[in-house]
Amino acid sequence: MGGNYRIELLLNYQDDINFNTLSKKYQRIYKINLFFKNEENLNNFIALNMDEVNCFSLKVGTLKNNDHCGSISIDNFDINLFMYLDSLNFNTCLNKKITISETGDIKNCPSMSSTFGNISLTKFSDLILYSEFTKLWKVTKNLIDVCKNCEFRYICTDCRFYITDPTDIYSKPLKCGYDPSTGTWDKWCDDKNKLSLFKNYYLKNL
Repeated sequence: MGGNYRIELLLNYQDDINFNTLSKKYQRIYKINLFFKNEENLNNFIALNMDEVNCFSLKVGTLKNNDHCGSISIDNFDINLFMYLDSLNFNTCLNKKITISETGDIKNCPSMSSTFGNISLTKFSDLILYSEFTKLWKVTKNLIDVCKNCEFRYICTDCRFYITDPTDIYSKPLKCGYDPSTGTWDKWCDDKNKLSLFKNYYLKNL
């Protein structure tokens, strides 16, 4: 698989993980998402790693599933030229993304249940030629319902798993509470219909 690639890790925090060694040994790691059991563990980590804490995405709670995926908010906007140019032609979440689960299964993203082989048997060079795996790569914001009318569409991430209509790959991300017609943000989880739909997603993936 040609070109540059980067690795993002999602981990439950453990005291015996040496992040300096990890980052030096695997220099393609560009982001580590750390999940902490409680605020105390989080604060202790920040105090001990203050100089390096900007390298990590820190979250309280254990990583038991992937229901954290797909949240759309201003905090997740990525304002740079690369993001803008990429979003014109490709999906801002899934383009060129390959997810490897803890068991080695290959997916489009951690939340999706569909698998496309296992890392021990499947070559990436074969995988990217498989249209079923790459079909979501070109679902741009200009094609997505509601998003295509949004002023933030070229700096916003996306989600093709948690969507408002599971039968339509062009439906709006479920976890987005923004209404471009009014320019207002609401908490998506305050919408009973969205919350009910999310619970159905969650139960299917238990």
